[in-house]
Amino acid sequence: MKRKKLLIYVLAVFAAAFTVQGCGTNLSETITVTKTKLENSLASKTEQVIDEMVDVYTQMDDLSFQSEYDNALAGVLADMHGEFQSELTDTAVRKKIYLLTLYKQAVQEYALLADDGFTGKQTAFSKCCTMIQREFAAEGDTVAAGYAKSINSYLKTPRYDQNDVAKILLKALQSVWEEDVKNFNEKLSSDFSAYQSLLAQMPGESFSEEKLTKYVYQPYAGKKNLVEAYKLNLIKERRQALRKLVQKQDDISASVYCINCALTEFLKKDCDKTTVQNYLNRIDILLKDKETIDENEN
Repeated sequence: MKRKKLLIYVLAVFAAAFTVQGCGTNLSETITVTKTKLENSLASKTEQVIDEMVDVYTQMDDLSFQSEYDNALAGVLADMHGEFQSELTDTAVRKKIYLLTLYKQAVQEYALLADDGFTGKQTAFSKCCTMIQREFAAEGDTVAAGYAKSINSYLKTPRYDQNDVAKILLKALQSVWEEDVKNFNEKLSSDFSAYQSLLAQMPGESFSEEKLTKYVYQPYAGKKNLVEAYKLNLIKERRQALRKLVQKQDDISASVYCINCALTEFLKKDCDKTTVQNYLNRIDILLKDKETIDENEN
């Protein structure tokens, strides 16, 4: 009986050891990240950030259009003869979206070069880089053009590390993005101030008390109170739209910073793959839909 119990105990120990060893092997395989996989992850996250940039440029253009329209309308109602002229899409925004399209093509070619099974030349990637250089030069952005020009020494060589070139191009894009965000936000902020001033000058006669009750949900009475409450609601809506846009801009700026840090670490001889992956994981958190998160929390 004792021998039987001993045999069962020994078999249990072997089974436990085998299970732990099996789990250890799977865990090791899970955390092992190859250089190629990291390069593909870098490409994927960069492409994701570029898509978000395109979306924000479109939002900035839409909000700029809405601001100009609202200000012109407020000017008319304040008897200040508001003027309104606008293109379907702002020319500067249209050019930036085209630039981002070129960047996305470059990222896709970068991903192909990162693939160990890809035996083609770097011609396609180099062509994308050259087109990006030309676009910067045409835009007259001296800082970005300077960054882009510095990749010439790489492109002239028969074989080069695409990661070095990617880092330079990313710096150029970061420079353009930060400048555009600054300029757009200054314009939107100025429009917001003008809008508040125009609303304050709009007379009560410009509003219908009957229609105001459909838009002012607070329990206020009297036309004067309804008019002022409605104006405040308009200001609140504009402010919320601006804050939402700024938050998205900040998240993208932080994401670009993370890509830069990940690429810098990746280019080191003693690259810490975990650090690179952590930076890339941070981008997922930054670019999550904040509205969806808020709705789930509520």
